[in-house]
Amino acid sequence: MSQSLIPREERKNRRKLVVSAISQMIFLVVVVGILFALFYWLKSAEHTRKEARTRTEAKAASIAEELLQAIESSDTSRIRDQYDLLKEIDPVNQSLRHLIWIASMITKDAPTSEKMKNELAPGDGQEGYGPSHFLAGQQMFAISHPTLEEGRQMLVHFRAAARSDKVSPAVHRYVGDVLFAMKQHGKAVQAYRKMKPLTADLQFRIATAIRHTDQGSKFLDEMRYASDLYEKQINANPSDDAVYVNWTRSLFHCGLVDKAETLLIARMKKDDNPFLRNALIQAYLAHLKFVGDFQRRKEMLQQICELDPDLKINPHTRKAFFELANHLVQENRFEEARAYYLISAKKIEFPISVKNNLAWVELMRPNGNLQEALKLADEAVAGSQAKVAGEVFGTRGQIHAKLGNWDLALVDLEKASMDAVEKSPSRLALAVVYRRLGKNKKAEQMFILAQSSFQSLDELSNTYPQ
Repeated sequence: MSQSLIPREERKNRRKLVVSAISQMIFLVVVVGILFALFYWLKSAEHTRKEARTRTEAKAASIAEELLQAIESSDTSRIRDQYDLLKEIDPVNQSLRHLIWIASMITKDAPTSEKMKNELAPGDGQEGYGPSHFLAGQQMFAISHPTLEEGRQMLVHFRAAARSDKVSPAVHRYVGDVLFAMKQHGKAVQAYRKMKPLTADLQFRIATAIRHTDQGSKFLDEMRYASDLYEKQINANPSDDAVYVNWTRSLFHCGLVDKAETLLIARMKKDDNPFLRNALIQAYLAHLKFVGDFQRRKEMLQQICELDPDLKINPHTRKAFFELANHLVQENRFEEARAYYLISAKKIEFPISVKNNLAWVELMRPNGNLQEALKLADEAVAGSQAKVAGEVFGTRGQIHAKLGNWDLALVDLEKASMDAVEKSPSRLALAVVYRRLGKNKKAEQMFILAQSSFQSLDELSNTYPQ
């Protein structure tokens, strides 16, 4: 069909359509070209950034090595310089950020330290860096008397650390120790058993924890195994005192007290040192909790006092001196008892119990200083923070009676005759006080109530001033 036959208007529309199609194609080509150029630019920029970051991280790693060397050599100035450089780079690598945290604590940069701890060891334990959680847990583990909430937080950190392959399996021991302290002994055993290899110390912990579970019947077998492991260590290295002491501790827990004592004494004969003495003291102290025989207790207390005569090895030796003095008082060995009481209070302000007992000893000694006894008794009464015990009033009342201070003695002894655990001594003195104050009927009644070895009230009264 000839073009002339197409109406002009139609031709005009067709030309518009062709122009529009061409325009759209050109626009599409331009857009695609722009997108392609943008993509290429972005890829190139990303590559450049990665290269820059790689160089930065490599530089940070080099600074970190310098920082570690400075920390190992305790070079304070160098630590500060390298720490500032590393902190300025602000590396992405978590191990380097962990090092920044450590350095911030060394340099006492508290704001950075707090920031890094919150980032690397968050309190919920869900995220963070394993070694950082381990460090946070260790910091809390060093607290002397952590609260229950602090114990729970420790557990969060240690468990988070245990999930990391960058943390030593030793973390399971910390998990176990925290669980043990929280009295979750069964879970503590499970945590301890995750540690490899099994050492004597670890087996000792397992046995000790099992003792507090419903599987307590297995305790002896577990502790015997610990003892066997310690003995193998001793055979391999006979000079290791620490292992030797732990071996005797395990024997003690197995009930082999005499064997443990014999081994420690034999060891001390070869090398008498404070470490071994303390081990023997601790063994005696632990055994005292289960010994009811009077003579055996006294022998062990004597041994403790001889092992630590200057109270320099074990803080609990002081109690042994005090208890041994009490035993000597019961045997009427007042001079010796006085010496032991004085040692028990060595280098400290006399406790109320020591003041009272020393006052009693002075009262009972043949040539005791009654004025000194009264001074100590007054201090014992005045120093009692809570309700004054009947024994303290009884001691002072008896001293007043020996001094002939009848009215003062009456007040103290009437209190003691009601409240003291051992009432007879106070009641005997009170009977004499009643006699001296003319209350003869009361005196006779109190004498009978006291049940003394004196044949009569007259015989008793002759031992007091007229």
